[in-house]
Amino acid sequence: MMFGEELEVCTASFEPRTSASFFGTSYRELLLGHDGFLGFYDWLRDRTGKVVGFRLWIGAKSLELAKLIPQRLYLLWDSQDVFRVMFAACEDIDEDASMEQDFGHIRAFGSSDGVLLLAVDANGLDEQELASLMRVKGAE
Repeated sequence: MMFGEELEVCTASFEPRTSASFFGTSYRELLLGHDGFLGFYDWLRDRTGKVVGFRLWIGAKSLELAKLIPQRLYLLWDSQDVFRVMFAACEDIDEDASMEQDFGHIRAFGSSDGVLLLAVDANGLDEQELASLMRVKGAE
């Protein structure tokens, strides 16, 4: 997920690396947290079960990440250490269905012009859910 003026989503292999290139821009990994742990995350679902967003519970040793997250219409803060990325407009999130607390990998990357990118392990999503993410603008 790239946090530009508009949210952009792509898929990529999740290999250990210190730099990456997405959307024609080079990014370097931001060494945040303890041993790379940034926090826990949930896939937000509506009442039909469709994935409509992503919520990150930033770990106590990764709070510096919050300072790097830009103000965007698709980013909503629940508290100083919990934020949501909304892939689609949704006013009726099913909180019970959204409390998965995924423990997959999540890493932060930054570009030379200050754009933040989060690489999130989406292995917990099925093919249909991944396909719905790919309908977000910029998906490849």
